[in-house]
Amino acid sequence: LKVEPSVREQGPFGNNAEATYKFKVTNTGDVIADNVTLSATYNKTLLSFDGGSIAGSPTHTGTSWNVGSIAPGAFVEVSALGRVTTSALPPASSITLPLTVTAASSHRDQDDHDNTSSV
Repeated sequence: LKVEPSVREQGPFGNNAEATYKFKVTNTGDVIADNVTLSATYNKTLLSFDGGSIAGSPTHTGTSWNVGSIAPGAFVEVSALGRVTTSALPPASSITLPLTVTAASSHRDQDDHDNTSSV
């Protein structure tokens, strides 16, 4: 599995600002990837996800999405609306909101190096 994250809007972002995240998960293997899960890790005191193309579930470190099965060579795109949730940010200042995503399947991946990426 290969995961490619992107953000449609460009920062800086103030409190309550929205950003649309897209996560492209591609099955680069030669067998069907079953039970694919996409997990995003981020600072939950600074960022939250309000909606998306697939319903997400909150975790201790962020959000996860059950993507389902992906055929060899195929991909699934998950979009999610992120919201900056810090009110302690002084005017005209900015912060970095790192986000790391990982794709996993119930089948062994032949190439684990591209399963995790950051945006």
